[in-house]
Amino acid sequence: MDNFLHKGKDKKPKQNIYKLICSAQNYDWGQPANCSLVSTVLRKNSRPVDESKAYAEYWMGTHPNGPSKILKDGKEVLLSEEINGQLSYLFKVISIKNPLSI
Repeated sequence: MDNFLHKGKDKKPKQNIYKLICSAQNYDWGQPANCSLVSTVLRKNSRPVDESKAYAEYWMGTHPNGPSKILKDGKEVLLSEEINGQLSYLFKVISIKNPLSI
């Protein structure tokens, strides 16, 4: 994660803050787009929502099936490229219509 920390003149790390662009996962057990928390989050972030799909999960991380991006200098850049690697976790917001079997 060296790209996020830059040493200034005072030798203290300086952090950059970027807008995080996350992905949604559409599964049958998710809520319909018109009442899903996931689709609401997408809309609030000016992301497209397909009203015919169920929205189940909102992923924040570097998973290859739904990698997050950052907005850097007006361009979308993969988070994994910016941090030079993968995160060891995947943060999710879920919106469930039907119970899930474990």
